[in-house]
Amino acid sequence: ADDSWQELSEAEKAQCLPAQPAWKKILISFAGPGANFLLAILIYTGLFAGLGQSVTPPVVGSVVANGAAAAAGLKIGDRITSIDGREVEDFRGIGILVAANPGQLIPLTVVRGGKEQVINLTPSVVMERDRFGNTFRIGRIGIGSTPPQIVRTSLWEAPILATRETGKNISLIAYGLWQLVTGRQSVKDLGGP
Repeated sequence: ADDSWQELSEAEKAQCLPAQPAWKKILISFAGPGANFLLAILIYTGLFAGLGQSVTPPVVGSVVANGAAAAAGLKIGDRITSIDGREVEDFRGIGILVAANPGQLIPLTVVRGGKEQVINLTPSVVMERDRFGNTFRIGRIGIGSTPPQIVRTSLWEAPILATRETGKNISLIAYGLWQLVTGRQSVKDLGGP
C-alpha cells in the first residue's frame, strides 16, 4: 500500500481520501453511482412529465406458429403476470426474462378469461451476434405484443413513476447478474465491449 499520504500536512490530509474515516470513504464511493441513479430518475421524470409514459401491457398480441408459445398453448389475449416467479408489468419485461432463459423450462403465470393458470414452456435458443462479433444465446418464445399506449402523467406523479422505472431496471440487471453467478447463464453469453 502507498503510505506517502502520511507525509502530507494536516491541511492536505484533510483533503486526501486515504486519510478519511471509513464512513466518509463509503459515502464517497457511493456518491458516483448514486448520482447516476439520480440522473436516470431526473431523465425519466422529464420524459414522463413531458411526453407521457409508453406502456405496452404484458398481453399476447400474436403467436408465432410452431414457436415455443404455440407449443405450450399460449393464446392471443393471454395476460402474462409472472415468469419464473418474477412479476411482469409490461411486455418489455417478458422479453428480458425469456431472453435470459434460453432452452430452460420456465413457468409462466397467465390470466386467461379471468382465470389464472401456470403454463410451463421452454424458450427456443437463438444465437445472435452483436456488432463487436460476440455471439450469445437468447431465449425466444414466439409472441408479439399488443400496440403500445401513451399514458399521460402529472408533474407530481412523474418522479414516482421515474423512481419505479429505475428500480425495475436495477432489478432486471441484478436478475441477469444472479443468473451468471448461479450458472443459469454462461459468462460466454455476455456481449459488448
